[in-house]
Amino acid sequence: YLCRAICGELASLEELHQSGVRALVVNEALVLAAWKGKADVCSYLLSVGANTSHRGYRGKTAGEFAAQEGRRRVLAVLPEEDSTATDAAQPDRGKLDQEIFYLVSVVIPQLRATRG
Repeated sequence: YLCRAICGELASLEELHQSGVRALVVNEALVLAAWKGKADVCSYLLSVGANTSHRGYRGKTAGEFAAQEGRRRVLAVLPEEDSTATDAAQPDRGKLDQEIFYLVSVVIPQLRATRG
C-alpha cells in the first residue's frame, strides 16, 4: 500500500484499500504520497479518511512535507492545517512495522490467491 502510494499507482492502491487497510497505513501513505508529490493519490487518500494531522515519516505531516518539497499540486488538495490539531493516536514505529507486516504477510497473499 505504501509503495503504491509513493509510486502514484492509484488503481492498485484503490484495489488494496478495498481489501481492508488499517487507518494507520492510510495515514502513513498520505504522508509519503505528499512527500513524493502524488496529488491524485493524496486526494484519494483524503477521500477514504486519511488524517492530515498524522505525523508519519520523520515526524512530519503531509502538509509539512509538501511545503518543504515545494509540492504545490499536493498543497492544493490538502485542507489547510490546523496548528492546534494533534494526532492523539500517534503510533510508534513498532506498530507501523506490525501493520506493514500484516499487509505483506496476510493481505497481499490473499489478493494474489483470489487472482489465481
